[in-house]
Amino acid sequence: MKKVIQYSIICSIAFVMFVGGFFSYSMIGQQNENSLAQSLALGGYGVVKAYHADGTLFYEWEGHNALVPRGIHVLTSCFSGVGLPFNTANLCTGGIFRIDLTDKVNDSNFQLIDSASSVQTILPVGCDPGSANPLCTGWSSRGTLDFSNLICTPGVDCPTFNEVNTRLVGLAPFNSLDVTPQEITPGDIIVVTITFSPS
Repeated sequence: MKKVIQYSIICSIAFVMFVGGFFSYSMIGQQNENSLAQSLALGGYGVVKAYHADGTLFYEWEGHNALVPRGIHVLTSCFSGVGLPFNTANLCTGGIFRIDLTDKVNDSNFQLIDSASSVQTILPVGCDPGSANPLCTGWSSRGTLDFSNLICTPGVDCPTFNEVNTRLVGLAPFNSLDVTPQEITPGDIIVVTITFSPS
């Protein structure tokens, strides 16, 4: 009799788990579909490489970036079609204009070390923004900062950067990378590449 009762209990538990699994899967599935339908993200991944004058790679940082509040504001104004003042400043059509290296203490206290023009590349290479055949799925912004003319003594008065920023036409800030602090010495070359992927 005990074996029959135990068998019945086990069967009941198995049935509840089986049916419960269907309900939980259905709820999770609906949740995921709703999340996908209601979300829009602009992911960015940055790579910062630094070379000495002889070409030796001495610094490399990789990581995700964050849109600054003004960058979100510009995106909202441009994509909604309402941001006419920004259109007059070419912010909606000019794209990322330059890349900055800064020594940041806090949000209101930072020093610009140097900046470079940013070159935009639509991705994947070969996609056609005109006909959408093939489709474009993102873009990269690349800037090279050359410190060949820098005059300083390493370990004494050479600048140190700990943040990389991008700016739109009109110098509106777009996004930032908080990177591992690194001293810059005479002759160094810093190459920054940020890849953006809407999803």
